[in-house]
Amino acid sequence: MDENKFEQDLILQNYTSCLNLFRASIDGLREPELGFSRNQDEWTIREIIHHVTDGDNIWKICIQRALGEGEQPFHLKWYWESDQVRWSHLWEYSSRDIETSLALLEANRNHTVELLRKIPGSLSRTIKIEWSSGDQQEVNIEWVLEMQTSHIEGHIDEIRIIREEGNF
Repeated sequence: MDENKFEQDLILQNYTSCLNLFRASIDGLREPELGFSRNQDEWTIREIIHHVTDGDNIWKICIQRALGEGEQPFHLKWYWESDQVRWSHLWEYSSRDIETSLALLEANRNHTVELLRKIPGSLSRTIKIEWSSGDQQEVNIEWVLEMQTSHIEGHIDEIRIIREEGNF
């Protein structure tokens, strides 16, 4: 097997396999337990699920732009104008059902992987990201996938800690 193909497959496998880990991190939780957090100032498990899904959905657009017309910088000025807590309130993270978000997360990840597998050299395609500071950074799709994989893994750890502290 070609080394680049092997590396691409591994990255895509990590990107999708963390979905199973994410689902496993919430497996067996009852409705009231989804409302637990480490403390009052941190997100609940339910809010984490919606945050991960919405973030994944937003960054999927970056990937699609890099595969298409990626000449203009990708930015999230509209999103970065507010902090994440405000978005969680505006998008009703605390009261929404998690199953729809989990289905969207899974569908988006599977759709993205299928798309990337069909386009030769897709993981090396680049796009400039314009950060909230105004700085620009050129990244490739591999970087976006690894960032999103890392993001979900961090939240899996957060859920694990909440569960350990809550004894459930």
